[in-house]
Amino acid sequence: MGNRLHGMMRRALALVLPMLVVAAWAAGNQLHLTGTGSDSRGRVDLQIALAEKGRCTKFVDAATGIVAVADAVPGDQSTSTRVCLKASGRVGLHLGVGGLSDVERGCTGQEPAVDPTCVPGGQGELSSSLVQLVSVEQRCFKDAPPSRVPFVSLVDAPLDLGTLDEQRVVCAVLAVRYEPATADDAQAGQTDRAQWRYVFSVSN
Repeated sequence: MGNRLHGMMRRALALVLPMLVVAAWAAGNQLHLTGTGSDSRGRVDLQIALAEKGRCTKFVDAATGIVAVADAVPGDQSTSTRVCLKASGRVGLHLGVGGLSDVERGCTGQEPAVDPTCVPGGQGELSSSLVQLVSVEQRCFKDAPPSRVPFVSLVDAPLDLGTLDEQRVVCAVLAVRYEPATADDAQAGQTDRAQWRYVFSVSN
């Protein structure tokens, strides 16, 4: 795992992970990932389910949801969310990000000095400071050291998660961490909100 898929035809199945991410300013609060509803989209090669207490919930052909990050402070990290995946045949499995929107919601403090787009509705900078943490486990109650991937890289280059054997269930463990590289980056993103979908896709 960890190599990105380049130059290969892939069949995107519009399988999107339903999660809501919320961060608070209060000291000690972290980002949290929680499941939302799902929606069947017909027969496909890949199925997903949220894992709860080490067990997979009901598998569905597709699921829709929006992820939002707001008011994150440097060092905030989400709790891990586990997603069960299984396929009807042997396929390559990939994780990407779709529908990314990063928008300014306001302009406070010293933000105008470091952020030229600091106007409500302008381009935000929050997503560029997010780090995606991901691992693939054979069992959903175990934790392995995650791979760290720049979040925005998943928009154009889905991450290769390895091969998924027919009807074999694996668990993708996902979390995000807010790591602005500089104090200016943190200042520029302090009023921003990012929204996106996690998209799992397969290749033959």
